[in-house]
Amino acid sequence: MKAKNYVFDEFSDSVLYKDLAASEKDQNNKAALIKLAEQEYGHYVFWKKFTPGYEPIVGSFLLKGYCQISCALRFWRGRRGISQ
Repeated sequence: MKAKNYVFDEFSDSVLYKDLAASEKDQNNKAALIKLAEQEYGHYVFWKKFTPGYEPIVGSFLLKGYCQISCALRFWRGRRGISQ
């Protein structure tokens, strides 16, 4: 069911942005990440209506994997002089 995929994606995105915001030192970036987390959570709530009883589970493995990839990309961009 596609709605379950949307529920999972929106929920995992909200958790990810919230987690990234918790470790962000720049206050402007932190505020932007918190806003994104709130928006994604709103999308999750919308799609949740179509999947009664379904609760997405986002493991720390998923978040750690994303963070490792994100850090590697930031390092690569910095080494190559690519702006974000």
